[in-house]
Order: sequence, then structure tokens, then C-alpha cells
Amino acid sequence: MNKIIERVKDYIFAVTHPTYWKQIGVYSKELDSKLKQLMSSHKFKYLNTVFVGIDDLTLWIDNHPYGLVSCEGFRPRRRTICLAYKKFQRETLNDKTAIRDRRMKKSLA
Repeated sequence: MNKIIERVKDYIFAVTHPTYWKQIGVYSKELDSKLKQLMSSHKFKYLNTVFVGIDDLTLWIDNHPYGLVSCEGFRPRRRTICLAYKKFQRETLNDKTAIRDRRMKKSLA
């Protein structure tokens, strides 16, 4: 029953969030489950404006929301991408390097 509820939530998320309709990378069920597991027990580590790390996994975040992709070109579900990005933003909010890089990126845009 829990899997059905999760599928319905994923479907509703995909329909109601048009910014996530177009995605880069190939969906991987294994990456999705691994990322969910890591998010429950680990914190994101800010690497630079392009990459973040969580445990042994490195994710490309520079093209959010179109891709939160592993280095191998695979991506999790759209809803997992959104949850991961929000978690990353919360955890690096006070990281001085992340703040400096965000400011520099905004000034270049």
C-alpha cells in the first residue's frame, strides 16, 4: 500500500510542477533509492557551485531543476530531486563558501 501512495505522490508532483517536466539524465531506480537512504542518514557537503556530495555520491546541481544528476548521467525521481535540492539548500545555508559562490554566481548572471 505504501508503494502505491508513493507512486501517486510522484505522479501528482510531476503533474503539478511544470519546471520538473523536462529532465536531463536517465532515470535510475537504484540511484533514487540510494539517494533517499543517504538523505535520511547523511548531510550534503558543498563542493562547489556545480557539485555537491553526500557520503560517497557526487551530484551535479548546476542545472536545477532540469537535472540533479549523478556523475554517471543517471537521475532520481523528480520528487526526490526536489526534496534533495531543498535539503541541500537548508544544510548549506550558513556555509561561508557556498554563500560566497552563490553571490558570485548571481553577480555574473
